Amino acid sequence: MGLATFKIPTYTFSRDRPKENDWTSLLLLVLLLLFTSLLGVYMFSMPFLSWFFNDYMGQGARLCTADPYEMVCFNGADYIELAKSLGRYTSEGKLWACGCEQGILSDWACAIDPGARYSLSLFISTAPGTGAMAALSSWPITAMWLYGSGTIKTNRFLIRLSLIVFQFFYGCFLIDTGCINQELHTQVVHYFLVAEGVHYALVAWSLGCCCNSRAATFIIGIGICGYAILIVGLLIDGGLLKGVVSQWVEDHAFWLAECLGLLMTFSIAPILLIFQEEDDDDDDVMDDGEAKELELGTSAAVPMLLQ
Repeated sequence: MGLATFKIPTYTFSRDRPKENDWTSLLLLVLLLLFTSLLGVYMFSMPFLSWFFNDYMGQGARLCTADPYEMVCFNGADYIELAKSLGRYTSEGKLWACGCEQGILSDWACAIDPGARYSLSLFISTAPGTGAMAALSSWPITAMWLYGSGTIKTNRFLIRLSLIVFQFFYGCFLIDTGCINQELHTQVVHYFLVAEGVHYALVAWSLGCCCNSRAATFIIGIGICGYAILIVGLLIDGGLLKGVVSQWVEDHAFWLAECLGLLMTFSIAPILLIFQEEDDDDDDVMDDGEAKELELGTSAAVPMLLQ
């Protein structure tokens, strides 16, 4: 028998940001910003996309089977006259109409939302609409997991819990469109908005609020603006500026406010990932900007039996 020794490799653990030449990290940041931007384009172009696919591409005549004579538009428009003016005829010469969950996106010309308004929930109530919303919004939600729950130690449990609650109710929002159960849909929307607000408030608080952190100031500012815009949209939708703004703006005010408010809050994490800021609640933070490292197993002697 003999005694042999060998060295265990040294492993260095660091919480520093990825190096500039880490192309995979750069690619992730680019994709997060790209798909968050595409989410904004998708939300704000929903009426156009509805017209393009349902009317221009003829998918409405193929997919929509509602009785046009039973359609009631929330703004009082006569659907029959509207359909005739838009040339909404099938190959058999009959008028067609899109009911709930019909078409590529819900009808841009006649809102039949049970909430009596054009809304984000109305447009994405179709299978392609919900699928596109889920696919695009998954990217900023990924950024929410990376920034905050992944970079901040203070209140990490609460930050992660609030994000779990947000993602659960956001999923419920996508599953239960307004066409399925309007009352339950409205409730889960309120829940995911509150959970999202709590999540970002916890992140800002953990970073030192607005006094010690530019990131926290950015979060608070964008959050306040996003929710304020949503409130303004509700007020306009309720007739606050009736006769002051155009009929189109009044009809679409709530949808516009939803799009802008949701895009602003979804954009927080992807933008902050570029300027990552971590809390200083670590016992092993080193002074003078020195890199913090932990080395394990510089060398070890391990007895081995040799035959």
